[in-house]
Amino acid sequence: MAVDAGFLNFKQVEKYLLPTDRLFRSSAPHYDGHDDASQRLDTKSIAFLRQQNIKHVISLNWYADDATITNTLRTAGIAYTPLKVGDYKAPTQEQLKKGNTEWEKHRSGTLVWCGFGHGRTGTMVSGLQIMAEKKKPHPHKFTHDDYKKNHVETQGQEDELNKLQAGK
Repeated sequence: MAVDAGFLNFKQVEKYLLPTDRLFRSSAPHYDGHDDASQRLDTKSIAFLRQQNIKHVISLNWYADDATITNTLRTAGIAYTPLKVGDYKAPTQEQLKKGNTEWEKHRSGTLVWCGFGHGRTGTMVSGLQIMAEKKKPHPHKFTHDDYKKNHVETQGQEDELNKLQAGK
């Protein structure tokens, strides 16, 4: 179903979040496996997002600020947070915190995508989990193994997450 709508690697994230949270991750819609610019939304994509009750998208795609994507989501009534990040790069601390601020407004249905749906997406997902854990009296300390389970791909991505975790 997700694949037919253009979303590869579509999966709900549950670990280190509240039971009522609905956070999902996937590839950018119709990502061709090679180029961030290949993303596109069609009627099947929007129908799928609505079916999954997605109310907000965080994009870490290099072309996150694409007007067609932005306008299509806006027209569909889906909030959009574009955070432009290059392939295999890490979102900045500011971008991770911006993603969290917007996620906090839409915890009942947020989807995170980049290109393929691994490195940058995994970095944002890990960042959201870290910030959720920081609110707990005994937060989980995230490790390399946690990052790998979220498909964080580079040392630079891990370094940004470790900075986020160490910060107040």
